[in-house]
Amino acid sequence: MIEQTRRAAGAAQAAGPAQAAGAAQAAGAAQASADPAESQAGGVAVALSRAADVPLRATELAAQTASLAAGLARGGNPALRGDAVCAALLAQAGGRAAGELVRINLAAAPGDQRHDQVARLLADLMRTVADVT
Repeated sequence: MIEQTRRAAGAAQAAGPAQAAGAAQAAGAAQASADPAESQAGGVAVALSRAADVPLRATELAAQTASLAAGLARGGNPALRGDAVCAALLAQAGGRAAGELVRINLAAAPGDQRHDQVARLLADLMRTVADVT
């Protein structure tokens, strides 16, 4: 256990001051936990929480893309309306897929505010695309 603490401290120094506190806390928590399964479960929960950040950002970008495409479908070149609608539909599909990854990754954290955030994003995305299809 002491060797793990040393490794974590060395990693914290290499990672820089911003990450040092987090690495030190993780090392302390691992040392304090008498139950290795509990410690491992906590690590998995943290990893899943972090894993939700990328698809959440993808959902945000999909909503923005669909909004831009819908604007072009409504007010752009009429000859290109089909392309704009197609872009909005593709953004919708990508956003829905990414939103589902957020939900899966946060399944063990039902109180996480990102559930509400992704739900709002997806509702907006669906309305935006419905307006032009």
